[in-house]
Amino acid sequence: IEYITSSGNHNLNGYQALAYARIRKLDTIYKRDERQRMILINIAHKLSDISISKYPQIAKSILRYVKVNIAFENIIDLAFTAHELASYDISQLEFPISEYREDGRIGENGTYIVKWNKNKNIELLHQFIYSN
Repeated sequence: IEYITSSGNHNLNGYQALAYARIRKLDTIYKRDERQRMILINIAHKLSDISISKYPQIAKSILRYVKVNIAFENIIDLAFTAHELASYDISQLEFPISEYREDGRIGENGTYIVKWNKNKNIELLHQFIYSN
């Protein structure tokens, strides 16, 4: 474990990225989701800078730590497709949309709930998917 001792932007190692993604009780579930998306976007951009000839080696090193039901050849095909897509700007939409939701804790045990305007959120989600 390597601790970060100064403020500012940092390149995180795997343990730091995982810890950053898992931060709870500091802010909201939406901020945690934002941190997780940021990590995934940065991984995609980093991988797009690496030669695709190295993808099989990278995939093999990653697959030692995860269990998947996708054939290795299919993973490599997906990686090649992802490599081409990583050069595009990635559009994101937080859902449910902040203007059309209420969230907070209720009850004795502090259960966290999200109350959202279904019709408005679905309308905006549809616009996001089909208008971009």
